[in-house]
Amino acid sequence: AVSRLARNFGIRGGVDLALSCDLPEASGMSSSSAVVIATFLCLSARNRLSAQLRARLPTAEALCHYLGCVENGQDCGHELPGDAGVGTFGGSEDHTAILLSRRAELRVYAFCPTALEATLPSPPSLTWLIAVSGATARKGAERLAEYNN
Repeated sequence: AVSRLARNFGIRGGVDLALSCDLPEASGMSSSSAVVIATFLCLSARNRLSAQLRARLPTAEALCHYLGCVENGQDCGHELPGDAGVGTFGGSEDHTAILLSRRAELRVYAFCPTALEATLPSPPSLTWLIAVSGATARKGAERLAEYNN
Protein backbone atom coordinates (compact mmCIF):
# COMPACT_ATOMS: atom_id res chain seq x y z
CA ALA A 1 0.00 0.00 0.00
CA VAL A 2 2.80 2.43 0.83
CA SER A 3 4.53 1.93 -2.54
CA ARG A 4 1.25 2.65 -4.30
CA LEU A 5 0.68 5.82 -2.29
CA ALA A 6 4.22 6.92 -3.13
CA ARG A 7 3.64 6.27 -6.84
CA ASN A 8 0.15 7.82 -6.96
CA PHE A 9 0.94 10.91 -4.88
CA GLY A 10 4.72 11.33 -4.89
CA ILE A 11 5.05 10.64 -1.17
CA ARG A 12 8.66 11.03 -0.01
CA GLY A 13 8.41 11.42 3.77
CA GLY A 14 7.84 8.31 5.85
CA VAL A 15 6.37 7.69 9.28
CA ASP A 16 6.99 5.19 12.07
CA LEU A 17 3.78 3.35 12.97
CA ALA A 18 3.16 0.89 15.77
CA LEU A 19 -0.12 -1.02 15.59
CA SER A 20 -1.73 -3.36 18.05
CA CYS A 21 -4.91 -5.37 17.70
CA ASP A 22 -6.60 -8.08 19.71
CA LEU A 23 -9.21 -9.06 17.12
CA PRO A 24 -9.09 -12.70 16.11
CA GLU A 25 -7.43 -13.42 12.75
CA ALA A 26 -9.88 -13.32 9.82
CA SER A 27 -12.65 -12.03 12.10
CA GLY A 28 -14.23 -9.95 9.36
CA MET A 29 -14.09 -6.80 11.51
CA SER A 30 -12.32 -4.65 8.88
CA SER A 31 -8.96 -4.50 10.62
CA SER A 32 -7.04 -4.52 7.31
CA SER A 33 -9.13 -1.60 6.08
CA ALA A 34 -8.46 0.26 9.31
CA VAL A 35 -4.70 -0.25 8.82
CA VAL A 36 -4.88 1.02 5.22
CA ILE A 37 -6.80 4.11 6.37
CA ALA A 38 -4.49 4.84 9.32
CA THR A 39 -1.40 4.46 7.14
CA PHE A 40 -2.87 6.71 4.46
CA LEU A 41 -3.94 9.42 6.94
CA CYS A 42 -0.50 9.46 8.60
CA LEU A 43 1.38 9.60 5.29
CA SER A 44 -1.01 12.20 3.91
CA ALA A 45 -0.49 14.47 6.92
CA ARG A 46 3.28 13.90 6.95
CA ASN A 47 3.56 14.81 3.27
CA ARG A 48 0.99 17.64 3.34
CA LEU A 49 -1.14 16.14 0.59
CA SER A 50 -4.41 17.97 1.29
CA ALA A 51 -4.35 20.19 -1.84
CA GLN A 52 -3.26 17.30 -4.08
CA LEU A 53 -5.95 15.06 -2.57
CA ARG A 54 -8.70 17.62 -3.19
CA ALA A 55 -7.59 17.89 -6.83
CA ARG A 56 -7.46 14.12 -7.47
CA LEU A 57 -10.06 12.84 -4.99
CA PRO A 58 -12.49 15.76 -4.64
CA THR A 59 -15.03 14.10 -2.34
CA ALA A 60 -14.90 11.96 0.79
CA GLU A 61 -16.60 9.21 -1.21
CA ALA A 62 -13.87 9.38 -3.86
CA LEU A 63 -11.24 9.00 -1.12
CA CYS A 64 -13.05 5.95 0.27
CA HIS A 65 -13.23 4.41 -3.21
CA TYR A 66 -9.49 5.05 -3.68
CA LEU A 67 -8.62 3.45 -0.33
CA GLY A 68 -10.68 0.39 -1.28
CA CYS A 69 -8.66 0.20 -4.51
CA VAL A 70 -5.41 0.51 -2.54
CA GLU A 71 -6.42 -2.49 -0.45
CA ASN A 72 -7.63 -4.69 -3.30
CA GLY A 73 -5.01 -3.63 -5.85
CA GLN A 74 -7.40 -2.31 -8.50
CA ASP A 75 -6.85 0.86 -10.52
CA CYS A 76 -8.78 3.90 -9.32
CA GLY A 77 -9.36 5.44 -12.72
CA HIS A 78 -6.59 5.98 -15.23
CA GLU A 79 -4.64 8.49 -13.13
CA LEU A 80 -4.27 6.33 -10.00
CA PRO A 81 -3.00 2.91 -11.18
CA GLY A 82 -3.06 -0.05 -8.85
CA ASP A 83 -0.61 -2.75 -7.94
CA ALA A 84 -0.64 -5.89 -5.83
CA GLY A 85 -3.35 -5.75 -3.19
CA VAL A 86 -5.11 -8.42 -1.20
CA GLY A 87 -6.87 -9.55 -4.37
CA THR A 88 -10.43 -9.44 -3.10
CA PHE A 89 -12.84 -7.79 -5.47
CA GLY A 90 -15.11 -5.43 -3.68
CA GLY A 91 -15.95 -1.81 -3.27
CA SER A 92 -14.90 0.32 -0.39
CA GLU A 93 -17.63 -0.64 2.03
CA ASP A 94 -15.34 -0.97 5.06
CA HIS A 95 -13.46 2.24 4.27
CA THR A 96 -16.72 4.15 3.80
CA ALA A 97 -18.18 2.87 7.07
CA ILE A 98 -15.00 3.74 8.99
CA LEU A 99 -14.55 7.23 7.54
CA LEU A 100 -18.08 8.43 6.78
CA SER A 101 -20.32 7.07 9.52
CA ARG A 102 -22.05 9.80 11.52
CA ARG A 103 -23.73 9.74 14.90
CA ALA A 104 -27.53 9.41 14.79
CA GLU A 105 -27.61 8.81 11.02
CA LEU A 106 -28.23 5.85 8.75
CA ARG A 107 -26.45 6.31 5.43
CA VAL A 108 -27.13 4.40 2.23
CA TYR A 109 -24.23 4.11 -0.22
CA ALA A 110 -23.75 2.60 -3.66
CA PHE A 111 -20.31 1.16 -4.43
CA CYS A 112 -17.90 0.86 -7.36
CA PRO A 113 -17.68 3.85 -7.30
CA THR A 114 -18.77 4.99 -3.84
CA ALA A 115 -21.75 7.36 -3.84
CA LEU A 116 -24.06 8.53 -1.05
CA GLU A 117 -27.66 7.74 -1.98
CA ALA A 118 -29.59 8.69 1.16
CA THR A 119 -29.22 9.90 4.73
CA LEU A 120 -31.89 9.04 7.28
CA PRO A 121 -32.16 9.88 10.96
CA SER A 122 -31.39 6.91 13.18
CA PRO A 123 -34.30 6.37 15.56
CA PRO A 124 -33.14 7.12 19.11
CA SER A 125 -34.90 3.95 20.28
CA LEU A 126 -32.40 1.76 18.37
CA THR A 127 -29.26 0.43 19.98
CA TRP A 128 -26.49 -0.84 17.71
CA LEU A 129 -24.33 -3.78 18.72
CA ILE A 130 -21.17 -4.70 16.83
CA ALA A 131 -19.45 -7.92 17.82
CA VAL A 132 -17.16 -10.65 16.58
CA SER A 133 -19.29 -13.69 15.70
CA GLY A 134 -16.48 -16.21 15.87
CA ALA A 135 -16.92 -17.11 12.19
CA THR A 136 -13.80 -16.71 10.09
CA ALA A 137 -13.62 -14.62 6.93
CA ARG A 138 -10.83 -16.46 5.15
CA LYS A 139 -9.75 -14.63 2.01
CA GLY A 140 -6.32 -16.18 1.43
CA ALA A 141 -5.08 -17.12 -2.02
CA GLU A 142 -6.72 -20.52 -1.85
CA ARG A 143 -10.15 -18.91 -1.26
CA LEU A 144 -10.06 -15.78 -3.47
CA ALA A 145 -12.02 -17.19 -6.40
CA GLU A 146 -14.78 -18.42 -4.09
CA TYR A 147 -14.78 -15.16 -2.07
CA ASN A 148 -14.91 -12.90 -5.15
CA ASN A 149 -17.90 -14.75 -6.61
